[in-house]
Amino acid sequence: AGRLHFPNGIALAQDGRRLYVNEHRCNRTLHFPIAPNGALLAPQVFYAYDGECQLAPDEAFELGPDGLCVDDQGCLWVAHYGGGKLVQLNPQGELLRLIRLPRGRRPTSAAWHAGEQALYVTEAEFGLLYRVTLD
Repeated sequence: AGRLHFPNGIALAQDGRRLYVNEHRCNRTLHFPIAPNGALLAPQVFYAYDGECQLAPDEAFELGPDGLCVDDQGCLWVAHYGGGKLVQLNPQGELLRLIRLPRGRRPTSAAWHAGEQALYVTEAEFGLLYRVTLD
């Protein structure tokens, strides 16, 4: 795939038939259908994020999705850098939940731990690691 605007974050759908890629500078997540032969088909916009930026105006260009992961329900969890939040999307690309970080505006990555039903999240502004348990 080419002509992506700062691709950042990648995950494979549970069924292996879609590849998710964050297009950071466009503030959106794309998904590429995967053909039976393994080739990537034309990308589609999976989700476009809000423009709510917690960064200073001269840093607002940094707003966008960063790291992402897929949980055991097939939902995407996306670290929204500059937005200070985690975004949960269902497999159809619909917003399920926003979780605001208690401190820090620059979440960079998320990893799902199925056994704990928790997310581990890195945050760059203060060098933090969060454990977010879900109910």
